[in-house]
This record gives sequence, structure tokens and C-alpha cells, in this order.
Amino acid sequence: MTWEQLTSHFGITRQALQRKIKKHSRLTSLNHNHRYLALKQFIGNTNRYGFWSYKGIIFSIHGNTAKTIPHLINTSDRGLSTKQLEQITSVMCRGILLKLLKQGEIARIKEGFDYIYLSPNP
Repeated sequence: MTWEQLTSHFGITRQALQRKIKKHSRLTSLNHNHRYLALKQFIGNTNRYGFWSYKGIIFSIHGNTAKTIPHLINTSDRGLSTKQLEQITSVMCRGILLKLLKQGEIARIKEGFDYIYLSPNP
């Protein structure tokens, strides 16, 4: 469900809803700008990346996009390109990749016309 559907259904604000479900482990959608919410206890089997999908809405057990992308990069054998990350996550990744790079959470090398993102640790 979307945050809007839940707040409308219960007749409360988003902040009040967040307080009420605080004790429940939840995920927000990677795609659709984190608009959708799923309680972790109700998600089904995940794929090899730790993603669960429902009607085209993708959730990651690793958390939001800023947590999922470093996990994908750190667990890859050879690093991942922007295109590969966008195919895996169904999210435009360029902005978050630059932010993670500036924060030192990921590294990159140039290969041809693209960058390959790598773990900052050997």
C-alpha cells in the first residue's frame, strides 16, 4: 500500500502512522520514489539480490536505495556499471552513485565510456 492509502484508511497523518508502525520492520519501495510500504514479515521469497517484487513494485531487504546499491557493489565479483545497477534495481542510479562516491562508500574506475563501481575495500 502507499503511505497515502494507509493514512487515508486510518484517518491519521503520515507522522502518526510512522509512530504507530515504528516497532514493525518495514521496507519502502526502491522504485516509485519510496511511495509504497511493506511490512517485512509479510514479504515473500526474495531473488538473488534480496529483492521482493509485487505488481512491479520492488522492495529490497537491504533497505533503501542508498543502502542497497553499496551492498550490490560490495558483493559483486567484478563491480557493476551504472547500466547494470539500473537494470537490477529498476531505479535511475546516477545521482545516488555520485553521492555514495563522494561519501567514500563506493569507488569507481573508468572503462571505455562507462564507469564500473567497486567496493572501496580491496
